Amino acid sequence: MVGKKTCSPYRTFFITKKDEWNDNELIELRISIKKMNKILILVLSTMACFEVMAAPPPQPVVKLGGSCPAGYSASGGFYCTPSGNARFAIIRLGNSCPGGYISSGGNYCLAASDNAKAAVPKEGSSCPTGYITSGSNYCLSSR
Repeated sequence: MVGKKTCSPYRTFFITKKDEWNDNELIELRISIKKMNKILILVLSTMACFEVMAAPPPQPVVKLGGSCPAGYSASGGFYCTPSGNARFAIIRLGNSCPGGYISSGGNYCLAASDNAKAAVPKEGSSCPTGYITSGSNYCLSSR
């Protein structure tokens, strides 16, 4: 039926040929489109507020125990440098890695994905502002 309308903000509009649009139908159509635009703006602005602080890009790490983390290669005798497919790595402290990281090369923790949160070694009993404790040796970004 041409001209039937609903109040659902999820309705897909298919504008079909109609001989005449009365004023009430046009007003209702304009209001529905404005509501959809407001919802779209709200969703996009909400997504912008939930910025995730991902792991930093991979950087050279000190070479420990003669091996490098996956995706890194020995360089200059004392360092491991990242290759094109490397992920962020930190030196492993103790026997475990922070949440979102996996053990690699025996002495390193490697971000398990590009979405892993930034991790830093924990100094003392607390983490810096914006970070939470992960295990006993690390602080992870809380964002």
